[in-house]
Amino acid sequence: REGLGAKAVEAIRERRRACFAALGVLCQSSDFITDEFIGHLLAHLKSSLIKAAAKPIDDLPISIVLCLSRLFEHLHPSSIYFNNFFWIAMSLVQIHDSKLYPAALTLLESIIKTLDFHGCFKGKGMAHFCMSNRQGKLEPMLQNLDRLTGLSFEHDFSFAVAGHFLKGMKNATTKSLTVKVLSTFIQLCSEITPSNMLGYLAALLPHKGDDIGKLRALLTVADQSNSVEAQTTSQVLFNPQMVPDHVHAALLFTFLATILKSSEFEHEQIFIYKALEEGITFMPDAFPVIFEIITPKLSQVLLNSQNKNILSSSLNIMKAIFSFGLDSNSTIKLNKNYLDSIGFAGLPSSDHFNQNKKQQLIQIICMILDGALDF
Repeated sequence: REGLGAKAVEAIRERRRACFAALGVLCQSSDFITDEFIGHLLAHLKSSLIKAAAKPIDDLPISIVLCLSRLFEHLHPSSIYFNNFFWIAMSLVQIHDSKLYPAALTLLESIIKTLDFHGCFKGKGMAHFCMSNRQGKLEPMLQNLDRLTGLSFEHDFSFAVAGHFLKGMKNATTKSLTVKVLSTFIQLCSEITPSNMLGYLAALLPHKGDDIGKLRALLTVADQSNSVEAQTTSQVLFNPQMVPDHVHAALLFTFLATILKSSEFEHEQIFIYKALEEGITFMPDAFPVIFEIITPKLSQVLLNSQNKNILSSSLNIMKAIFSFGLDSNSTIKLNKNYLDSIGFAGLPSSDHFNQNKKQQLIQIICMILDGALDF
C-alpha cells in the first residue's frame, strides 16, 4: 500500500509539472495573462520551494519558473507585478541549486528583454529602473538577501548581478547560458555611465579572451579622445571611465582574482594576469584587497607555469607590489575587510554552488514572494 501511495503522489506531481509546462505554451496571450493568473503561479511556486528547502529541488518549481519565463512577455505593463518581477527572478537566481538556476536565468532574460521592449531602461539605464522598483514593501527582504549572500545591489548593481552569475560561469552545464544572458545584459542595459557596466564586463572579458570586438562596439566611453579601439583588451576595464574610484577598483580586482582562483583555461589566466598587471599600475592602493588570493597564485606561476605571457605579467605584478610599497604595513591601504564595508564580503566565495545556504535563501525568497503577492 505504501508503494502504491508513493506512486500515486508521484503521478499527481508529474501531472502538475505537465500542466505548468502546458500553461506556458498555451497561454501566450495578453488576454490570458491577468494579475490573478500570475498570482496563482507565484503562490504555487512559493509552495513548491517551501517543500524543497531541506531537500533537492525537483522538477515542479522548475516547471513553474519556465512557465513564467514564457508568459512574462505577454504581461501588460500596468500589471501590479510588472515592475517588480525582475527582483523575483533575480532572487531565484540566488538559490544555490544547479537545476533551478538555468530556469531562473531564462526567466530573468525574458524579463529584461520585455522591460527593454517597453522602453523601461531608456534615459537612465537598467540599474536605475530596477533599483527604483526595489523600494517599498520588498526592500527590507531584498536587503536581508543581500546581507546573507554578501553581494549588495545598493552599492553596485552590475557587480551584484555578475557576482550571482559567477557560480554559473564556473559550472560546465550552465556556463554557455550564463554567458548568453550576461551578453544580453550588456546589450540592453542602456547605461549612460560606463562604470555601471563594469561588473558585466569583468565577468565576460576573461571568458572572451582577446576576442572582444562585439563587446567593444557596445561600450559607451565618456571621453571620446580615449577611444576603446586605442586601448589594450585589459585597458577596456582599467581606465578612468570604467574605474572612477576605489570601490570600483576593489570590486574589479576581487572579481578577476575570484575567477583566477579556480580557472582551468589558459586564455582566462592570460587575460586576468595582464589585466592585474595594468590594474596595479592604474590604482595601486586598491590592489592589496586581493593579496590573500593573488599571493599563492603568483607563487604557483613562478614555480610551475610554462606560459611566457603569464610569467611576464606575474613578474611585473610582483615588481609593482614592491615599487609601490604595497608589501609594507606602514601605510593604511585597502584590504579584504574593505569588501565587507561596501557590502561585498561574499564576492570571493561566489564562484560555486553552496548547498549550505540554500535553506536560508529559500526562506527569504518565500517571504519576497509573499510580499509580491500582497501588492
